[in-house]
Parts: sequence; structure tokens; C-alpha cells
Amino acid sequence: MSWAPHLITIIGLAETPDKTTILKHHDQSASVQKKFAADTKALVTAFQCMGNPFEEDSDEIIVLDTKEVMPQEVAQSIMRAHEEGKKQHSTFVHERLETQVVSLHEPIKMNKISLLSNRHKKSSSSKRVVSTTKDDLCLLGQLYVSLQVREGDTDCLFAVENLDAPPSLSKNGKLRSGQKSDLVSCLILVRLM
Repeated sequence: MSWAPHLITIIGLAETPDKTTILKHHDQSASVQKKFAADTKALVTAFQCMGNPFEEDSDEIIVLDTKEVMPQEVAQSIMRAHEEGKKQHSTFVHERLETQVVSLHEPIKMNKISLLSNRHKKSSSSKRVVSTTKDDLCLLGQLYVSLQVREGDTDCLFAVENLDAPPSLSKNGKLRSGQKSDLVSCLILVRLM
């Protein structure tokens, strides 16, 4: 019975909780509680300044913290979301469960609803190029200064790639996508030369 002492030790560890074990939910931490309190105060302040948004009869949707009025298309898409969901549910039940015309494992079509969160402001391509160039310039400047302070060889700075993707193969810091077949015409021209 050489295993008996080990078994007793294991049972003892299982029965007595470890003092380092935290038995709280992650939402009970002090930082989460402070953030929740701050968000609640901000919401109450917004309600006091603007009035209760649930008592209004207008069709406008207003973002409470920025006081931005959403375009009519966003308001209409939110108003139609419930009816659209009911319609899709009845179609799902009819096609997949009642008549079994469509397989139950067939993917469901994703709704593209214009909402508050997916209204991204599109920046122009030239602004992104300028921003990427400024970031690259800042990186090279920092590397150059650090080499001078450490009395390093500045020729080594430009001997290696310092960016995630080389500028000749990337656009706005991301590698260009393409198909391998696009290279065939270039390779044929090089081979003929």
C-alpha cells in the first residue's frame, strides 16, 4: 500500500480550498466595477441633459454620448430588424423543419444591416499613404538616432529590411494580394529576353 499516503494527500488537497484560488467572477474586480460605475454615471448624466430617450416619439436615433443623429437609413434598418427577424425565423422553420426542403446544416444568410457601429468613415487612399510614410519615416529616424548614440554603423541600418512588408510588395503596410497566374506573363517576357 505504498500509494495510500499519496492518495490521502491528494484527497486532502481536493477538500481544502487553496487560498490563492479566487472564487469571484471576473466582473467583480475593482477595475470593472469602477468602469461600470463611471459608465452608469455618464448614462444618467446624458439622460438628465437630453431627457429620457425612451419617451420620445420621433423616428430619429441619437447616440447619447456624442449626441450624433444617425441618418434615416440607419434608423429605418433598426426599426425593421425585428420584423425581418420574424420573417427569417418563419422561413427557417418552414424550409428546414416542416418541409425539410433545405438541410438543417445549410448556412444561414447573413444580414447586412446598417447600424451605428459599422458606419466607418472611409479615409482616402492618399491620406493612408501619407500616414504610412510618416510612420516609416518615424521608425527609420528612431533607428538612426539609436545607432548614432550607440556608435553603430549606419550603413547596416539600410542593409536589412526594417518593415513588416517591403514597400515594393506592400500597399499601406499590407502585402498586396494577387494570383500566381498573374506572374506568368512577366516570366514569359523575361524568358524571351
